[in-house]
Amino acid sequence: MGKGSLHIDQVPAEGSIGPSQVFTPSQANSVRWVLFFTRFLEQAGYSMFIPCIPTFAKHFGVSPFQMGLVVSLYPLMQFFFNPILGGLSDRWGRRPVLLMCGAGLLLCNATFSVCTDLTVFAIIRALGGVFAVMGTVASSSISDVVSPAERTKGMAFIGAGVSCGFLAGPPLGAFLDSLGHGFPAMGAAVMAAMYLLLLFFRFPETLPPSESRMEVAREPFLSSLAKGGRLVLRSRFLVVCMIMMLAYGMAAVIWEASLGYYIRGEYHAGNERLYGFMLCFAGFVAAVVQLYLLQKMKVYVREVRLIQWAMLGELIGLAVFCVFVDLVLLFAALVLIAAAYAIVSPTTMALISLHSPKRSRGFVMGVASSMSFASKIVAIPLSTALFEVRTLMPFWVATGFAVVALALAMWVAAIQLRRPDREGKAA
Repeated sequence: MGKGSLHIDQVPAEGSIGPSQVFTPSQANSVRWVLFFTRFLEQAGYSMFIPCIPTFAKHFGVSPFQMGLVVSLYPLMQFFFNPILGGLSDRWGRRPVLLMCGAGLLLCNATFSVCTDLTVFAIIRALGGVFAVMGTVASSSISDVVSPAERTKGMAFIGAGVSCGFLAGPPLGAFLDSLGHGFPAMGAAVMAAMYLLLLFFRFPETLPPSESRMEVAREPFLSSLAKGGRLVLRSRFLVVCMIMMLAYGMAAVIWEASLGYYIRGEYHAGNERLYGFMLCFAGFVAAVVQLYLLQKMKVYVREVRLIQWAMLGELIGLAVFCVFVDLVLLFAALVLIAAAYAIVSPTTMALISLHSPKRSRGFVMGVASSMSFASKIVAIPLSTALFEVRTLMPFWVATGFAVVALALAMWVAAIQLRRPDREGKAA
């Protein structure tokens, strides 16, 4: 094993120790950079809308709660359509699906910039969620071009694009919102046009023609999705990973969604700016971990162990925050929580890709991504209800979900380390 690589468990489902298509190191690196900038532009365009929600509610004459319901259509559609479009990428290839999603988001954002009706806005928001599956297809593309030994680093690299986009999007959205209602949507449309052009001119097809791909193409689409679903359910490793992602997502989203309410209650002066600064700080920590620490790691460590350590760090951060109400400790907890997210998300996706057969990898990774969106759909209203019961109640519940996620991570480790030969036989 080359120096500087993470230790990768040998997984029969991968079928070989190399990627599914022969890419030179320079070609694979080019694909990684294209996907990094694509994810950056996509996330920047999406997060530009975050500070504009109150303005949208005022523009359409609805309450913040009603606007929140409309906005929630976006992750709801992502939950349902991630596996579907991931399955289409197994059938058509990654490039056509990415281009279709980019064109769809461009159309949605451009239409929204001139939207004056709430019903039309809700439809546009729902369609935007249908096309916002770039993360699933990008992760599948990374799995196509890098070897298992570089899988976690590749996932972390494009994940850093998301973190950097989250750093840039909200400030830019707030500035454009001050210019007028339609300007943030116009900015997001420009972002969509930029990554659509980048994909069109610089992104090659990463899923090569193969016998397994031809079998998928000949098979009825619903039948192939059902086969992929049965594959997931038959794999104990994949099922436990999916549940672990759901529990971990619940902990992270409840904590993040409740933090703004907590800041407004505990720190009255400049609380909006403090909350915004904390979110930017968390994005910065995540980007540093994904762009530098995971890329430069010299210690050989199994991915399942890395996930456990990261979750343990997050659990410590949550517990410290629940017990000690102190701003300095709050930032220390934020470092642990942001670093854990930066590690757990790409590492888990890398493990899932290793246990997914090539013919259904896009679908399986789409199901995994849907677990994250399911946690957002459930955790955001839950955090509000818990906060009304008691100020620290959401954070204690988040700590409980973190304990469950850590226990599931230990179960994943037991499966991966003790019986690797019994998983992934479907490939």
